[in-house]
Amino acid sequence: MHSAGLNRQNKTTLPDSPYAVFAIDEANRHCQTNPMEICFTPEQEARLDRIALLQGVAPAQLVRDATLSLLEEDQAFRAAVKKGAEEADQELFVGEAEMETRVSHLMTL
Repeated sequence: MHSAGLNRQNKTTLPDSPYAVFAIDEANRHCQTNPMEICFTPEQEARLDRIALLQGVAPAQLVRDATLSLLEEDQAFRAAVKKGAEEADQELFVGEAEMETRVSHLMTL
């Protein structure tokens, strides 16, 4: 597996791997307080390279964007679950009989 490296003395030095999340986000120029390393197999790196090439972005940006998208989806999912639990606690939900009626109606469309 390949491992991304980072020169901690000069935070603008490029990492050994294009998949490292390094100290300065070159796209937004924001300081990263906790640089990370992500290890990929050569096959995984090749797949990421192909996708990045097709999208016209650097592999590190592709990984960053995918990670941020995952975090946003996770946050939205957790909020929806919390809202559903709160509605259930308040008994603001569709009962089983009503749901069966709705599903049956949808199946006949």
